[in-house]
Amino acid sequence: GHSVASHTVTHRRLTTLERSERQREIVESRAQLEAAGFAVRGFRAPSFGIDLESLELIAAAGYEYDSSVLRTAQIAGLGAPADRPRGPHRLLNGQPLLEWPVPVSDSWLPPFHPSYSLVVGDWLFRRGIRRAAQDGTPLVVLFHLTDFSEPLPKAWLRGWQQQLFTLSYLSAASKQA
Repeated sequence: GHSVASHTVTHRRLTTLERSERQREIVESRAQLEAAGFAVRGFRAPSFGIDLESLELIAAAGYEYDSSVLRTAQIAGLGAPADRPRGPHRLLNGQPLLEWPVPVSDSWLPPFHPSYSLVVGDWLFRRGIRRAAQDGTPLVVLFHLTDFSEPLPKAWLRGWQQQLFTLSYLSAASKQA
């Protein structure tokens, strides 16, 4: 029941890129995954950095669903968060792209995401699961390859922030546990 979805080629925040570069990130990431044998139907923007233009590019690239919009996010052109359903819905009028909102534990906590849980503790992951069950919303979870892999070589990392961001201070066995 799990699926592989696209998450861009270089993991840069889409909202900081020119339109042509956004389009390349969205289209090429899907093409690379499909060339590796995966059926790719969905998309998630890095750092939940999404805007109306990016959603339009995602729809134009033929994705069936997106899961980049935090349930509490204010995004120009999409209406107030309170007006949007908690479950799957269509954000773009006349477009088949379905939005699967990202569960949010509480407004003061990071979004529900395994990587954050690996940094701060699995209590965050358990809280997110409980909150989704209480709300009756679908559970949408993104795993990065770094959530399972061995640490990256130190020569590849520029400082402690990248070590933290890529979880390269944890072994694969400790992450999987």
